[in-house]
Amino acid sequence: MKFFLDKDIIMRYGRKLLLDHRMPKKQFELMKEIQEGKHKVWISNNTPFAVLNYLKYRAQDKHGLDKPEEEADKIAKEYYGKIFKQGNWETINLTMKEYQKASQDQEHHWEDAVQYQCALKTNKKFCTDNIKDFKDDEEIELMTLR
Repeated sequence: MKFFLDKDIIMRYGRKLLLDHRMPKKQFELMKEIQEGKHKVWISNNTPFAVLNYLKYRAQDKHGLDKPEEEADKIAKEYYGKIFKQGNWETINLTMKEYQKASQDQEHHWEDAVQYQCALKTNKKFCTDNIKDFKDDEEIELMTLR
């Protein structure tokens, strides 16, 4: 299967790996399938940076580190590698016009509008658990993991 993946699912997976937080079973299984190469997955070109930054922040929380910058960087990079090392990942880059469309989108919050624009550039299948902020319309097909 091919689809654009919501950044929040990846963040939740990172939180599960790093902090052993609970994660919906369907989302966890999907992430494992992605890492096994069973799906082609598009993500925003902003997502890898956001995930690494998030992992660093959570590593500082978890470990109460004396040297938070150095140690948190090391821990974040380790878990980042666990998330993205395997699988068929591809990033979607938006043009300035597409970012402009997202900034003027009245239906979605900023972050959701950016992801919506990215989904439009793929095969228009968008996998998210955040369906309340998106409506299934003729432009994209929503796939949910609930």
